[in-house]
Amino acid sequence: MKPISEKELNWKIKLSKNRFFQFHHSRGYVREALSNLWGIEALEIPLIAPPGKPPKLKNKFGNISFSHCIDGLLIGWSNQNIGVDIERIDRQFEAKTIYEKFFANSEKELLRKCSEREVRQAVLNYWVRKEAAIKWQKGSIYKDIHNWIFEAQSNSIINRKDEISLYSYFTKYKSWYISIATKIQMPNMPSICVFN
Repeated sequence: MKPISEKELNWKIKLSKNRFFQFHHSRGYVREALSNLWGIEALEIPLIAPPGKPPKLKNKFGNISFSHCIDGLLIGWSNQNIGVDIERIDRQFEAKTIYEKFFANSEKELLRKCSEREVRQAVLNYWVRKEAAIKWQKGSIYKDIHNWIFEAQSNSIINRKDEISLYSYFTKYKSWYISIATKIQMPNMPSICVFN
């Protein structure tokens, strides 16, 4: 475990055992990665990341987003707003229930044409894209997921309520699906940093 701030230690002790470890791991490694990036001590990084809130950096240090799953931590940093998400490829869930409950009609129509195996992978693909966009928005997965629609032909994700359009980058890396949402168009998938 990497060092975290005194404030983060105080937040940590109020969490459940599972969240306790995840919280310490993510904040410690975010501090470590940014420390390497800027050449300053990890505990001097002006990170504000209370449990359940979008993380932010003070004093013009840029924008941060991070995501974790059972065996990975994805850190996204940019001068511009950014959202990231990571999920295990083999994550088990009820794909049909998820897309029927949370996805737009246009997405449902496409998914209903897929085989059972294809549906699970496609739903997970859409999910990481949507969650990255929600993190870009600094929103809530349950409040905002209905508003985001992935458009494969333009590789963009659109918030139909707030009329926001983002570029949606997606890749499979080792055992994970990774997505990055940003306003910036890039010729390739942005560089990524994954700790496991």
